[in-house]
Amino acid sequence: MLIKNRMMFISICCLMIFLFSSLGTSVSFAAGPEYENVALNKPVSIPEWDTPRQPPYAPENAVDGIGGVWTNGWEPSKGDGVKPWLQIDLLDEYVIHRIEIDDRPYDGKEGRPEWEAPRKDFEIRASNDPTFETYVVLGSTEGEPFEIPTWVHYVTDTNAYRYIRYVRLYEGWTFLSEIRVYGSKPGEDFTPPTWSEGSEITVSDISETGVTLTWPAATDENEVTEYKIYKNDKLLDTVAGSVLSYNVTGLIAEMEYAFRVEAIDAAGNESTNGPVVTITTLPSSTQFTIQEPVFKDALGNVLERLVSSIDLRASITITNNFNSQGNACFMLALYGPDKTFENFAYIQATLDAKQIYIFNAGFTLPSDIEGYYIKAFVWDSMEEMQPLSNTVIFE
Repeated sequence: MLIKNRMMFISICCLMIFLFSSLGTSVSFAAGPEYENVALNKPVSIPEWDTPRQPPYAPENAVDGIGGVWTNGWEPSKGDGVKPWLQIDLLDEYVIHRIEIDDRPYDGKEGRPEWEAPRKDFEIRASNDPTFETYVVLGSTEGEPFEIPTWVHYVTDTNAYRYIRYVRLYEGWTFLSEIRVYGSKPGEDFTPPTWSEGSEITVSDISETGVTLTWPAATDENEVTEYKIYKNDKLLDTVAGSVLSYNVTGLIAEMEYAFRVEAIDAAGNESTNGPVVTITTLPSSTQFTIQEPVFKDALGNVLERLVSSIDLRASITITNNFNSQGNACFMLALYGPDKTFENFAYIQATLDAKQIYIFNAGFTLPSDIEGYYIKAFVWDSMEEMQPLSNTVIFE
């Protein structure tokens, strides 16, 4: 049966905004690699003179992952005549990259007092000696309070330490809402591969539907294991680190595409400044292009060849290569051993410029399929039968 229709395609892009909020959970101001908070829920200790309070003001509440709330954090038992401190055992030696401390909301709101003392005059020390007879200072805030809500300090010391101690520099009471220590094991690789200045993607063999990309090798302190190829900022494919070229297929004629290549090392670090190139495919000599169809049986099983007596289902992707509308007759035809029509399905339609259409059709195959084959192609009409596309054969 002849079906005449005009296909209209409307692409609706929905922006879904997911708002995640957690009362008092502070934002991490990470730059570069995102290291692990190695202090989270680790053992803590306080001076002998300090009597541990009960949760939610116990020493362990300073490393429980809940920061910036009024009713959670470490509160020493006294402040007069003493300099409170809290020590964290990281249980292993880590290179410390960043330290963050959340403020208790002493903001004058909802009946809370305004108080800046906990935001200044403290020191972060590191040692591999639990008694801290020897230590280094990783950072401090003497004199000036840090800005609400979080103190963020990037550490330049590249040595590894097991113990971290928060120390008040002067006598007096304090409150430590949350401390986070971001670190990595010595030797861990957090550095992505790098590209030489001026690295470019070279293009060759540009056609109506494809192009070959070639790029220089990136470098890494260990080894580049993979390259990822992106098309219009979407991942197209991944190749081995020894491969420096890629043949892109399935493009639309006379269309612009942006390609980018990024390098990945054995630790999974991916570069972010890989070379980029923009190309335009050649105009098509035929108006329509048929991509490789997918053939299935009635149960949805993909077929690799014709099977006798089944209900064949075909899904055919057809592209209008021209910058203008095109009227066409999409054909799926079964040929017998003598190369004559045995069965067919078609649809007459109009495709807009550069439009992609999926033609779904099918029929029942004969019990004896010896010598039979299927063709998918485009005619201008059933009356004129002028070819407007390539032909795909399935046997």
